[in-house]
Amino acid sequence: MSPISGPRFNTYDGTADMAGPHSPDQVPDAPQNLNLHYDIAQVLTQAQLDDITNSKIMGFHSFGDSGTDHKSWHHGTPATRLAVAHAIEKECKDQAGQPGCPAFCYHLGDVIYPHGAEEHYEDEFYQPFSAYGPAILAIPGNHDYRGDHLASFAKNFLAPKLVPTPGGRPAMNLPWYYFTLDTPVATIIGLGTVSNYVSPEQTHWLKTELAAAPKDKALIIASHYPPYCFDGSHNTGPRASISGAISASGRMPDLVIAGHSHTYQRMRTPPGYPLIVVGTGGVTLSGLGGSADGAKEDFLSNKAYGALTLTVDANPGQRAIHGHFKAADSEEYAVGTVMDQFSYAWGS
Repeated sequence: MSPISGPRFNTYDGTADMAGPHSPDQVPDAPQNLNLHYDIAQVLTQAQLDDITNSKIMGFHSFGDSGTDHKSWHHGTPATRLAVAHAIEKECKDQAGQPGCPAFCYHLGDVIYPHGAEEHYEDEFYQPFSAYGPAILAIPGNHDYRGDHLASFAKNFLAPKLVPTPGGRPAMNLPWYYFTLDTPVATIIGLGTVSNYVSPEQTHWLKTELAAAPKDKALIIASHYPPYCFDGSHNTGPRASISGAISASGRMPDLVIAGHSHTYQRMRTPPGYPLIVVGTGGVTLSGLGGSADGAKEDFLSNKAYGALTLTVDANPGQRAIHGHFKAADSEEYAVGTVMDQFSYAWGS
């Protein structure tokens, strides 16, 4: 069954303004026997793949919530989104030919605001990122779900096949709204969280993917909704799904990345995995406050837009996930300022 012609949503609450703890919004469970693995080699040049394989180092960008709506000032502005786009373009150019040069971007959802409409993909996604050379992969967010139940997201990210077009970014051929990205040095498991609900079927899939993930590669989970967050929200659904899958599989992720909160947050969670929230792609920055249900903060900011750069090193004796967050457009920091940097050992 083709993802695009597959099952659609039958539980959408059209009167709900926001997804939340009691929202019925959810991605459909994947059809049986659909291969949910995606090989990053499909979107790398041979030179990029050789560089990663030989150096055992891979870099990539990540952020969420870039879909600023030009018709509504309180959703952010095209200028903030462009600042992020220009920042990641510059980083690719500055690091060209070096080990760890970002090879792709992993978008954490809310690509299009406010209702995921197909007519906004050109001005809110394709045009702003037209000068960014690497592929952009994505998992959906709650705003991608709104309006047409992810039909537009599917058209632009779940196309039947990858067909490059002259002078334009092709639609991606990802297998489903949740999928496992296989790379030479890391396994990235992307959840489909468009609300605080994660289905039992998706949680079971996550458990099996954690258990099966190669132990000689770094293990990362990506989710739009963060399992913990210092913004007053309590996303118990993704939290329970991830924690339950960890317990059932006996496998702890080396890192979890998420969006949704329009802030930058890095923390250590009660289960033990590090979590980075990077919903700073351009949508108006939101507030911080309160606890995060036992998580311990390492760095919090709601003062800058920007992207996370992650570099996975798989060399023996050097296994680590290195990262930094740079200000692309900020109230307090100069553009290009490295606001936060970190390293997490993996596989120990």
